[in-house]
Amino acid sequence: MTVALLGQALRDVAVLAMWLALPFLIAVAIGGAIAALLGAVTQLQDSAITLLARLGGFVIAAAIFGPAVAAQVQHFGQQMITLIATQGGS
Repeated sequence: MTVALLGQALRDVAVLAMWLALPFLIAVAIGGAIAALLGAVTQLQDSAITLLARLGGFVIAAAIFGPAVAAQVQHFGQQMITLIATQGGS
């Protein structure tokens, strides 16, 4: 495997990781914002509420985006295995 191919593969890994993490990060941020708004309105400043809101956002995002994330990871893995096989592992 040449240095250029290795560099491209590492770049692809970084870009894929960022894109796959984005829905979960957005969901957790929205959950935190809702919990903060709820805390400001009710004057209830319990950390468990914030944790549960963020966890709920993550679970909802995992249910919605989980299959797509798994498919992307599987596709990327197949591409890397094909690349390694065509390069002969050297």
